[in-house]
Amino acid sequence: MREALSQAGFVSNTERYRAQHAEILRLATDLKRLLSPATLAADAAPARHILSELSGKLLMHIAAEDNVFYPQMLRSADAKTRALTQRFVAEMHPISDAFRRYAVRWGSARTIQANAEAFVRETQRIIQVLAERISREHVELYSLADSLSA
Repeated sequence: MREALSQAGFVSNTERYRAQHAEILRLATDLKRLLSPATLAADAAPARHILSELSGKLLMHIAAEDNVFYPQMLRSADAKTRALTQRFVAEMHPISDAFRRYAVRWGSARTIQANAEAFVRETQRIIQVLAERISREHVELYSLADSLSA
């Protein structure tokens, strides 16, 4: 099995993806610290700056998974690995689409400032969804990937 994964170009080390997740969660935490309607109504530029950085890092991470990690996992000879990976891929599409819409909707500090309460609510929801997804990837998918290369 290990040889088949190696021949398929399977990348056994999930360290890079885990590090990207840590950076995404750090930025999400930084953004959460600014989620006060009064603070945002006064000056939303810091929140917009962090959101921009978060968006860039998250979309880069999603592209890396879509173009490298998932295709490698889908080439596994193990049917359970392929099925789990397919489930994760299918589940991620609505999450990434929702995040992209969210990032566009809150594309300026002025928009955030004018709708601070809505921004707080939506940001709390999107961060929760991302944190849950990251946790599941670590526990289910990345652990599987690491075990396949052991």
